Amino acid sequence: MADLSIDRTFYVRLASPFSDCRKDTTTKLSTDSNYFNKTVDIADYSKLLCDDVCLQYEFIIPKCNCHDPQLVVTDSNATLCKTLSELNCTDEVKKLFDSSDLSERCSSFCPTECDKEEFDIKMVLADYPTKYYYDIVSQQPNLIQKFSSFGKVSYDLFKQSAVFINVFYNELSYNLIEESQAVTEEDVFGALGMAFFLFFFNKLK
Repeated sequence: MADLSIDRTFYVRLASPFSDCRKDTTTKLSTDSNYFNKTVDIADYSKLLCDDVCLQYEFIIPKCNCHDPQLVVTDSNATLCKTLSELNCTDEVKKLFDSSDLSERCSSFCPTECDKEEFDIKMVLADYPTKYYYDIVSQQPNLIQKFSSFGKVSYDLFKQSAVFINVFYNELSYNLIEESQAVTEEDVFGALGMAFFLFFFNKLK
């Protein structure tokens, strides 16, 4: 049995001129890269996913002549890497990608999103099912029928064939981390106006 508790955190960043992040990642622009468009076509945009698409098409496919099945595949007729040599090739490319400046080549194709949602997942494992639970459910007709080809449903067989996963939010609330403009245009003009006033006031004295 596995209990998966989830905590949510929303990040809201300020766009230009405060950063180079992109606020609207749902609308395609004529200047967008092919990797950005592929990412938007399959899921909500994230730079992490776009980097995987870029890694797949910019580095792995040209080098290994196949698609890495561990990364996102956007083509339905894609040829997956299957042989040991092909899988070793994908591992080498990914190691080089992570340890060098190759990842910088994908940054120009994959903008950073201003708004994103992250999930923190904690997992707790427990022995399942218990012998007490097995003694109860093993007498149910639907279970007996399902395992009829195996004969009597033993505790070990039932334990190998049963799984229980409980997924839930740890709290109904969420964390929000939001950037805000510390100094507005009104603040700047107000400060300049006060500075000019004090300057001319001192001149007149």
